[in-house]
Amino acid sequence: MRIGPTVIVLLAVAGCGSKGSVTFTIRPPTLDVLNPITDQVSEYALKHFDGTLVGVASEAPGSPDSLALGPLVQQTTPADLVMTVLSGSQLLGMARIRDVVIVNGVRRDYAVDVRKSLITIGSALPDEALAAGNPPNSPQAGRILDPTTNQDLAASTAANHPALPAATSAAASTWDGRFLLTANAKGVSVIDTGSGATVGLAPLSFAAAKLAVGARDSAVVAINAGANGSVTIFPDVTALTTSPASAPSMLVPISGEPRSAVFDASGKRAFILTGGATTDPCNGTLPAPNSIVAIGLDGAVQGTWTLPAFASDLTVDSSSGAVLVSEAIGNRVSTLDVNQPFGAVTPTKLVDATCPSALRAANGALYVVTAERPSADSTEFILQRILANGTATRLSFSGPLYNENVTSVPGPDGNTSLNFGIRPPAIYAYDMAVTPDGSTAVFATRARYVEAPAQSFKLFGTTATADVCKPDIDIVEYGLYTMDTRTGTASYESRSLIVLKNDSATGAVCVNCTISNVPDIAIGCASTPGDRAAGLAAVFGGP
Repeated sequence: MRIGPTVIVLLAVAGCGSKGSVTFTIRPPTLDVLNPITDQVSEYALKHFDGTLVGVASEAPGSPDSLALGPLVQQTTPADLVMTVLSGSQLLGMARIRDVVIVNGVRRDYAVDVRKSLITIGSALPDEALAAGNPPNSPQAGRILDPTTNQDLAASTAANHPALPAATSAAASTWDGRFLLTANAKGVSVIDTGSGATVGLAPLSFAAAKLAVGARDSAVVAINAGANGSVTIFPDVTALTTSPASAPSMLVPISGEPRSAVFDASGKRAFILTGGATTDPCNGTLPAPNSIVAIGLDGAVQGTWTLPAFASDLTVDSSSGAVLVSEAIGNRVSTLDVNQPFGAVTPTKLVDATCPSALRAANGALYVVTAERPSADSTEFILQRILANGTATRLSFSGPLYNENVTSVPGPDGNTSLNFGIRPPAIYAYDMAVTPDGSTAVFATRARYVEAPAQSFKLFGTTATADVCKPDIDIVEYGLYTMDTRTGTASYESRSLIVLKNDSATGAVCVNCTISNVPDIAIGCASTPGDRAAGLAAVFGGP
């Protein structure tokens, strides 16, 4: 087993004349739980950003400290490369290396900072208020998920374990993966992904709704959501990650209630999705159309594209450079030509999707949460994995289900245990993170359960017209899904349940049953205070 501070990878340059060499010195994290270099490593693969293979070095017990990638063709133009640390087909870690040149007769040395592709899960308070009489909502502790072990590293009791700041509302990693940026009401914290230590805090006057980092760490954008919204741009990422408190920043007012942001594949422009937080875009009154505002690294607003309808999310595919949009009202996922003139635009459909919401690109595929069901009577929903040619694989996951248990119901034969369940008509994912190999997707959801008195039902097999149960229910549930996209298995965690009317904490009831020969049955619905997941991000999960 070799888990030392360095692993040397050597390669020779093929060609006529004198041969050159390139040395990649791998620098793993100093904190053991963050270190992907273990005895499980089988190979190191070096690729271009488009996926083209450069070389592979195999690792085995007893391997020498220098692992040969083999002879390579010259690469005289500087190019960024990706190194992946693999155990078979499983991604253990990776690194991004800037401006690699391979030239005959010349020796080059590159430092390679490998990092695990960790997933952050922060916390924010629900937008909806609890009825009087309930305990207050409160945020959970943040999590740092290691997808290779499914362990929460922030829950460790070991000294110097990594942790998220309290109430982390947004997160993103730097392009090179060496730092994790997190936001809360105090500002943007910088965490070293090699040591787990917090470098410092860049103060902000708001809790950012989203953070985005440009390719090659060109800049960082923090979204101040709301009617008087704005974005704060940090144009010097090196300054931000070394001296956060004094890092320069620019405030750019944005009209139209900014909600999310991504950079283009080059990192030279940021695209701001506006329209405010719409919680039920596919249920009820149609929300207003959204816009996308383009901003330069100098903070100048370059122009605005107006979309035909509400869009849930947007992302950028780093391999193709495409900007992709979840057109929730249009029931499709589309591509947006960002070279077209500003003004009213119609994105080009990539694939049909039922009320698509959160959207992320990874490993040459697009992942989008939808409100599609496998069948009309199914309790499941669909996450689509879409390839560049539009081919889609549908991965089903169990939808949330509201259950109310009534343990003492005066039925015809005495006490009867009663359970009724309600499924939501749709599901809306408002945040998402996908590991760079696409193997793990984590998404935060909001579901709404609505039943009106007109949707009455019977109990105890009665056929009498007057014997009826009338629900009057309006409930919101925030939850969190973790999905293994290779197997399609998914786990769900309810984070909070908020009864918007007829909360039993106030003595109200949400179902009234009138049945002959038995006392009326009044069933209460109870809130479960908690939080909503926020700040979902994957190290190396952006362009």
